[in-house]
Amino acid sequence: MFHYRKAELHDVAQLQDLINSAYRSQNSQSWTSECSMVDGDRIDALQLDCLLAKIDFELWVLEEIEGCAQDEMPHHLILGCIGIQFEANTAEIGTFAVLPELQNKGLGKTLLDFAEGRIKMRNEIIQIVMYVLHLRKELIDYYLRRGYQRTLQTEQYPLHLNVGRPIQDIHLIQLIKFL
Repeated sequence: MFHYRKAELHDVAQLQDLINSAYRSQNSQSWTSECSMVDGDRIDALQLDCLLAKIDFELWVLEEIEGCAQDEMPHHLILGCIGIQFEANTAEIGTFAVLPELQNKGLGKTLLDFAEGRIKMRNEIIQIVMYVLHLRKELIDYYLRRGYQRTLQTEQYPLHLNVGRPIQDIHLIQLIKFL
C-alpha cells in the first residue's frame, strides 16, 4: 500500500540514503544519477534537519507500508520524496528522488503530479520553478514534455551548499511552469 505524508525527523537517515543513492549511485535502472558529473554526497543529515525545520518548505514522501500482519509492526519504506519551497507567488521543486531500483516505473511522475497538485491548491502561486544540471538533457526533455519551459536564467553549481563537487564543467538551468 502506498501513501503520501510529510517527512519527519525520524525519516532523516532513510531520506539521506534515498537521495544520495538516487543522485550519486551508479545503477543501471537509474536515470537521475549525476555520479559522472558530481562527486560526493548530495545531502547530509544536518541539511535534511534544516530543511524539515523550515516553515516555508514541505518535504513529501511516498512510502509503502510493509508487514501489516496482525503480529508484525508495520515497516514504512520510503520509495521517493519531493520538496516544495514556497516563496511569495512561486513554488520551487527540488529534493526530488526515487529509489534507483524503482525508477522508470512511474513513481517519479506520480510524485511530481502530487507536488504540482499541492502547489495548485495555493491560489497565490502562479509559477513552479526548478533547476536542473544543464548536461541532463533527458531530464530537461522530460520536464519540457510536462509543460515546463526553459528560461535564459542559469546559475553556477552551488558549491556553497555542500551538495557535492563537480568533476566536469556544469551549471544549472532554470525551468518554469506557469499555472
